[in-house]
Amino acid sequence: MTPNIEQCCIVIEKLRENSRMSLTIMSKETQIPISTLHENIRFLRNNEVITCTATVDWEKLLKIKFKAKPKRGSTWEKVMEADNE
Repeated sequence: MTPNIEQCCIVIEKLRENSRMSLTIMSKETQIPISTLHENIRFLRNNEVITCTATVDWEKLLKIKFKAKPKRGSTWEKVMEADNE
């Protein structure tokens, strides 16, 4: 079933404001039932309209003093090499 486009736009707007907002709070703010919000988000994810991504601030990450250095060949080294290319 294809959801209502207006409701999907409201959901996207709310997720852009705060992607960690609970469906309960979103439901109270939008007056859209939780089950409908869940269906809309699932529809948008399944159709790759929205995705779950992480934005990394590399400068801040490099400033953190970790307890141990990464092992040779670790994911950290691979990420740093790819970032320098």
